[in-house]
Amino acid sequence: MKRLLLVPISTNGYNWGKFLHRPRKTPTFGRRRIELDISEELQQQILNEYAISGKLSAVRVCRDATGCSLREAKSTVEKLVDGHGKEISTKEDQMDQVLDHIFAGEKILAIKQYIGMTNVGLREAKEYIEELTEQLKIESPDQFTKNKTAGCLGLISVLILLAIHLFS
Repeated sequence: MKRLLLVPISTNGYNWGKFLHRPRKTPTFGRRRIELDISEELQQQILNEYAISGKLSAVRVCRDATGCSLREAKSTVEKLVDGHGKEISTKEDQMDQVLDHIFAGEKILAIKQYIGMTNVGLREAKEYIEELTEQLKIESPDQFTKNKTAGCLGLISVLILLAIHLFS
């Protein structure tokens, strides 16, 4: 038997009691299986868009082409990417990319790659990359790319010559 809760009418004259007695729908958390039949050409277009612009853009292409819902398009793109090899690289390949970033002087990209590879925190990744950088500088300093920064010596010398010429 349903218990009724008597709720007085609020000061603005609206009876909130009817909302308290309304039966609630139980939410469904299970995922239904979604499969779209799409052509090979569209699959290739979606995969190309994923490779160039990312997942969001690929989902947009899928939705525009098929007219499906966002959920269906997302599921389709994920299945396509997983089925065609998401270009999941091995740990060695990812570590090679981290080393390439370190040797190129791109410490932030190396940290980002390392976080994506190991799922550690920012502090741990930063400390690890800094230690690795110092170790690599000792072991193989010739592999590091020289930063070609333009100095200001040329500008200063031109200004000095200009000042000498004007004030003499």
